[in-house]
Formats: sequence, C-alpha cells, structure tokens
Amino acid sequence: MTQNNNCYIVFKIRFKEIMKDCGENSPKSLADVLRELQDTGLIERISYNEIPPRVEYLLTEHGRELREVIRPMMRWARHHNQIYMSYRKPHIADAPDP
Repeated sequence: MTQNNNCYIVFKIRFKEIMKDCGENSPKSLADVLRELQDTGLIERISYNEIPPRVEYLLTEHGRELREVIRPMMRWARHHNQIYMSYRKPHIADAPDP
C-alpha cells in the first residue's frame, strides 16, 4: 500500500492475488478482463524488470471514482440478496437461478 500525490491510499495487487479471489476463472480470462480494464483507463499495470517477472495492478483515479459509486450499490445488493434468500422456499433454494 502506498500513498500517491493526491493523498489517496493506493493498493497494488499482483496477478496471483487477484487470481485467488476470482474463484474458478482461468488465468487467460482474468488477463483479458485486466487488459480491458487497463484499456478503459480504470486500472494501471506496472511491470517490473525483475527475474522472475513481477506485475502489479492498481486503480487509476477514474477507477477509484467508479469504486466509490459502485460501493453503495454493492451494499444494497448484498442486503437485498439476504432478504431474497430468506424468502425462498427450501425446495426452490436447491434449484439453480435462471
């Protein structure tokens, strides 16, 4: 964790750490998503000239702004998902969602 000139706390994270949090997604799928996020300016990729190679990712200013907008929506979704799941009948709970 570092602090940049704008006084934002910046978390750098390595590919392997992201991969652990992504469940059963393939490394190629994750790399494709990270590349797309980089192309849209939401994350920055930092490549170090080391052996073994080391790459870290961090949110850009636009990515941090988007994160702040999405956080309340994620809290709402988690809360309402818990309510929804509490109303489901037991035999329906075992059925896959459409």
